[in-house]
Amino acid sequence: MTEQLTHARFAASVAYLAKVAAQWAGDSLMLPEHHDKPVSRSTVDRFCAEIRDRVSYIEQMSLAAAAEEHRANVLPKLHAICEQHERGDVDVQQAFAGLLNVLGRGPS
Repeated sequence: MTEQLTHARFAASVAYLAKVAAQWAGDSLMLPEHHDKPVSRSTVDRFCAEIRDRVSYIEQMSLAAAAEEHRANVLPKLHAICEQHERGDVDVQQAFAGLLNVLGRGPS
């Protein structure tokens, strides 16, 4: 089972992201003689890559939890429709229409 992205976990991830950004800022200001010099492209690239990776991790946690929730909601409904068809309670066309509705692709 995928871990849920709870409010606490999200807040902890965001706080850690802020800490990382603050550390980059602090390190950038460490030497007063560099304060007015341009930042190198490689430094900016490394910073952006690190932040992007951390944000991507948060997004992946959210997407995985959403996909699992979707599966948990949809699969029982799909099984129920298939069982109805196997018992002869619905014909193929009705079963197919039911499957499309469960998947959110049925008529609006």
